[in-house]
Amino acid sequence: MHLGAASQRFEEVLRASPGIKIFGQITNLDDGNQSFHFPVRQLLVDKASSARPGMEVVTSAGFRYLLAENGDDHAAGVVKRTLLMIRLDRQDTHTRFGKVTDPVTGLERGQGTVFSNPIWYQARNPRLDGGVLSTPEARYSVITGADIRSGDTLGDLKILHVDQRLGVRFAEAR
Repeated sequence: MHLGAASQRFEEVLRASPGIKIFGQITNLDDGNQSFHFPVRQLLVDKASSARPGMEVVTSAGFRYLLAENGDDHAAGVVKRTLLMIRLDRQDTHTRFGKVTDPVTGLERGQGTVFSNPIWYQARNPRLDGGVLSTPEARYSVITGADIRSGDTLGDLKILHVDQRLGVRFAEAR
């Protein structure tokens, strides 16, 4: 049996956007990192794979993950690369507010909803995770691949600050 064929027996097919399939091996990454609400998994793919940081994928079991960078896989001689898989467990409406312009006259009509669409994300309240009750001033850590900005709303949460790291967006919300 060819060694490449043996490794393909352990590959899983992940669905990305319609029509895109990603083949890779999923492993658990037990590094003791408490930055994420769910255990972080790792995806091993060929270097030429279409899998990229910020991409959302769905497993055959129906779980949705966000792919994030996992080190420098661009070195010479690398044939496989790894991506972190962050579990996305919530879907809510992402709304951005701003100046609204009349499409016919081109005149500004004031402030309003620029767009509103559903997105997937993971939200974690460190105080709730520690057993402390939530307050109206509770802050949440949000992880998503969507283009969120300060001032946007995500369901009942208002985005306060956004950082882009590992090819995904980490935000603080209230």
